[in-house]
Amino acid sequence: MLIGAFVVLALGAMQQDTGQIAKAPYFCNYAKVYRLEVGSHLSVRSGPGERFSRIDRLEAGRSVYICDEHREWYKAFYGGLDSPCGSESTGGKDVRKVAACKSGWVNRKWIDVLSG
Repeated sequence: MLIGAFVVLALGAMQQDTGQIAKAPYFCNYAKVYRLEVGSHLSVRSGPGERFSRIDRLEAGRSVYICDEHREWYKAFYGGLDSPCGSESTGGKDVRKVAACKSGWVNRKWIDVLSG
C-alpha cells in the first residue's frame, strides 16, 4: 500500500505554454513518532532495514514527513526549526521542500501518519 499514494496529490497534470504536459510534484505525508517507551528513541537508519547503520534518532512526538516506503520502513524527512521540515504542515509538504531536510529510514510501526 503506497501511503495515501504518497498523497500523490500529483495534483493532476499542468499544461505549460510549450504545449508539454508536466506532472505536479507530490506531497509527503505529515506524521509523528509515537508509542515509544519513556526515555527511548526511534532509530533513523541509512537504509530500509536493521542491517543499515543508525544515523540519527528521534524522540516521541517528533514531527516528520514520510515521502517513500519499502516494506516495513518509511523514508522520513525532519529537521530543526531553521529547516523546511522544522515547521509543522499538517496537510503534508511538497517533496521539493523536504530535499533540504535531514532524512533516513524508520520502522513504520513507530510512525503515526496523520495526512494522506
